[in-house]
Amino acid sequence: MIRVTFLPDGESVRVEEGTTLREAAIKAGLLYCKGDNCNSCWSLFEIGGEYKQGCTFELREDVIVNLNSRGENWKWENISEVTKIALDIGTTTITAAFFDELGEKIGSEVVINPQIAYGSDVVSRIEAINRDANLLAKMRSKLLKEVNQMIEKRHLKNVEEIGIAGNPCMEHILLGVSPSGIGEYPYEPEFKNAAQMNAREVGIDAGCEVFVFPLVSGWVGGRYRCYGIVNRDT
Repeated sequence: MIRVTFLPDGESVRVEEGTTLREAAIKAGLLYCKGDNCNSCWSLFEIGGEYKQGCTFELREDVIVNLNSRGENWKWENISEVTKIALDIGTTTITAAFFDELGEKIGSEVVINPQIAYGSDVVSRIEAINRDANLLAKMRSKLLKEVNQMIEKRHLKNVEEIGIAGNPCMEHILLGVSPSGIGEYPYEPEFKNAAQMNAREVGIDAGCEVFVFPLVSGWVGGRYRCYGIVNRDT
């Protein structure tokens, strides 16, 4: 038997030689996947500095798999000047942009949305929550853990505002609201209006206000509204 250990949480399982990464992750309770070779998890599994596709990579020996894939772009000398954060919560990735008081972009980071373990697309995640209501809290917890790590590891003490946008499903999960209604006719979200609250009410470890962008419909969210803000160069 082969031992497969998944970081950063340290989940470990034993599988037969030749088992795929996908099958091992499912056994570890870290992945809900239809196994259709969709390639959505291409950047989820990293072994020895190389990304492996879950559906096709076969395990032949004991291995440590890193699920904590991320990319960064920073002007490190100005990190203490960060006062504003813009978050774009996508189905596959979470993109953060960091700004100073004057609105100058100091840095950015992209991480894999850990919810991908519960399905590569919005429909899969809604179906997973419909099967097991407890998964809503688990998906939310994993999402908030990534967001908090972005802030905590840089010791950002002067953050005054955080703006968050995403597709309707992602915004629902962020706020702990079931997205089930989005997955069935008439495909209506539980809320559309913008939300403004203290960061700790959302679950973010920062002493500031958070603004969550309004939704347009069940399938059109606030994400497109802030895309240019998060991704602009200045």
